[in-house]
Amino acid sequence: MSASPLADPNALQARPGGELPAQASSASEVQFRLFFESLKDYAIIILNAGGHITSWNEGAARIKGYSAGEIVGKHFSVLYPPEDICEGKPEHQLERAISEGRWMDDGWRIRKDGSRFWANVVITALRDESGHLRGFAKVTRDNTAWKRAEEALRESAERFRSLFQGGVGRRCAFGAPCRMQAV
Repeated sequence: MSASPLADPNALQARPGGELPAQASSASEVQFRLFFESLKDYAIIILNAGGHITSWNEGAARIKGYSAGEIVGKHFSVLYPPEDICEGKPEHQLERAISEGRWMDDGWRIRKDGSRFWANVVITALRDESGHLRGFAKVTRDNTAWKRAEEALRESAERFRSLFQGGVGRRCAFGAPCRMQAV
């Protein structure tokens, strides 16, 4: 079993509003706090062993729309679409992270305003030196722009293919101006 990256996992417990303590007892804790708070393109969420949110960085607030004060203490499943909740996807992901050490997924997630975004998610089980589960780290990146570009490319390729599908051996040439005619 791998040890937790923090010498004292309790030293960086979030306050009720979700922010990390301003005072840290070691230089490595200060560096970790600065790193955690500076990431804006990644939502970094710490969950307790039951899946409830205990810490929420600024990137999570930007991507998901909730302030730390609004979301800390809630079960992380509120960030999933209703159909995924009904299928038990959030719990399944935690179970896989426990059994495999981490779980990766790409899929739709929900913002505070109800809009969906395409997320790349990694959930890592956090264990203490004895191997006991302490909670989870959940890192999410908003890949909506990438997903839309991928879908547009696929649709364009399908349109292109449909232009040239026809009888076997059919050839086409482009005539002026920009019209296609059979040859």
